[in-house]
Amino acid sequence: MQALTSSRPVSTVGGIALRVGTTDRGFRFIPDRGLVLGGPEWLILVGSAATPGAVGILDIQLGLGQLFQHESPDDPITLRVANPENFMSIAREHGQTVEYVEWPR
Repeated sequence: MQALTSSRPVSTVGGIALRVGTTDRGFRFIPDRGLVLGGPEWLILVGSAATPGAVGILDIQLGLGQLFQHESPDDPITLRVANPENFMSIAREHGQTVEYVEWPR
């Protein structure tokens, strides 16, 4: 799935691949950076503290993101944000703690 969604557009596969790992307190989303060659670049912000099931996806070029809340992951909140710091701040206003891990370019 990672190869299909990361290497080139495929008409039968959509969305963004999210990786999940295990910790001593259960699962955790893995912070990643994704891109489609010639297309958008997005960042994955992962839940932490009391909201480990929260996850944020931020499209850098559009300045647009979606926050999937820990308590209701099937009802995302769309956010207009300029950068990961704005995203984290707005997520806190919605009671969600997400963190961003900066990746080297």
